[in-house]
Amino acid sequence: MPSTSEAMPAPPGEAPRPAGYAVRISRRKLQRSLALIVGVILAAHLSVHIYHYTVHPVSELLFTAVDVDAEENFSTWYQGFSLLFASVLLFIVAARRRGDRDPLALYWQGLGIVFVMLSLDEIAGFHETLNAIMTESWTVPALVLVALFAIAYTRFLLRVERPTAKRFVAAGAVYMGGAVGMERFSEWFIKISVVTFRFPWGNLVIRHTNETMAKTLDYSIATAIEEGMEMLGVWLFIRAILLFMSAEDETVVPVTLARPAQSGAPRSGGPTPT
Repeated sequence: MPSTSEAMPAPPGEAPRPAGYAVRISRRKLQRSLALIVGVILAAHLSVHIYHYTVHPVSELLFTAVDVDAEENFSTWYQGFSLLFASVLLFIVAARRRGDRDPLALYWQGLGIVFVMLSLDEIAGFHETLNAIMTESWTVPALVLVALFAIAYTRFLLRVERPTAKRFVAAGAVYMGGAVGMERFSEWFIKISVVTFRFPWGNLVIRHTNETMAKTLDYSIATAIEEGMEMLGVWLFIRAILLFMSAEDETVVPVTLARPAQSGAPRSGGPTPT
C-alpha cells in the first residue's frame, strides 16, 4: 500500500482536492484476500466438525479453535476486524462528503458508527448478554432496531447512487438473514424435539433433545450457514463501499493529511518516504 503526497484527484466539476497523503490499495486484491479468509474459516469449521461427528472426536482445543459459533477465536476476531474496517471506510467517505458539503455526509457517518457498534458486539458478545437477561430472544429487539434503521435511511438510499443503494440493500439483506433469520431458525430448531421437513418425495424427520441439539453435526452446519451469511454480508458491504470510492482496480483511499507549506517549495511533489 504505497503512500503518495500528490494532490488528490477530484470528481468532474469539483475543485482539485488539497495536497496530502493517500493510501493506494488494490480493490480486487483486497476483495479476494478477504474472500479467501472467509472460505478458509468456513472450510476449517465444517471439515473439523464433520470429522468430529462422523469419524473420531477431536480435541476440545481444536474443536473450539475452528468453531464459528464459539467466542474469542479466529473467526470472531476476523469478523470484528472486517466490521471495523468497513467503519473506517465509511468514516473516510463521510469526511470526503463533508468536504464537498454533501447533505448525505451525516448518513455516511451514522453508518460508520453503526459498524463500530457491530464490531464491538461481535468481539464482546453483547447480544449474548441480552439473551441471558431477557425472556425473549435478542433477535426480537434487533428486528425492531432494523425496522427503525430502514425507515431512518430511506432518504439516504433514495438519494445515493442507485448501484450503491442496491449493493447496500443486498449486503444488508444477506447479513441480517444470517444474524437474525438463521439465529431465529436455530433457536426454534433447538426448542422442539421433533422436526419434520416435507418434500414431494417423502418426509425427513429429525429427533433430538434440547440438551444435545447444540452438540450435533446438524447444528454445526446451521451455524456455518449463519456465520457464513454474516461474513458474506460484510464482504459485500466492503466491496460496495470500495466500488463507491472508485470504479478503478486501484482504489485511492483518500486519507488526506494537510502538509505544512514550505517556503519556495511546491505544494505537491513525488512520492515521500513512508
